[in-house]
Amino acid sequence: MIFRSQNEAFLEQCRVDGVPLEDCSLLDKLITDFTSANFFWLFMVYGLIQFLDGNVLVPLLFSEVVNLHPVAIIIAVLFFGGIWGFWGVFFAIPLATLVKAIYNAWPRHGDTQVNNAELDSATE
Repeated sequence: MIFRSQNEAFLEQCRVDGVPLEDCSLLDKLITDFTSANFFWLFMVYGLIQFLDGNVLVPLLFSEVVNLHPVAIIIAVLFFGGIWGFWGVFFAIPLATLVKAIYNAWPRHGDTQVNNAELDSATE
């Protein structure tokens, strides 16, 4: 009985299926080189980079650009994403900036009294 390696069996199956051998050898290399332990560490490093990018780097960079606190950006993404899903996440930072601009432009009770006093003194 002749025993073949997994690689030879895989390449033979590629020949039978009509897949180009270049593609099969690349797939074979990927399958045999990335064992479960290597894939686990690769996945963990990629996940850590994505986590740091999404939860630390992006809020810090956007907070400087749109003049919002990083926690406010994260809360906006969670809030608008919870309401409108993907499009809420997509438009969360512009909507949070709009809400802040409206809040800053909204007249306050104390401001209107000062403005009325200035108008009264100006007309006398």
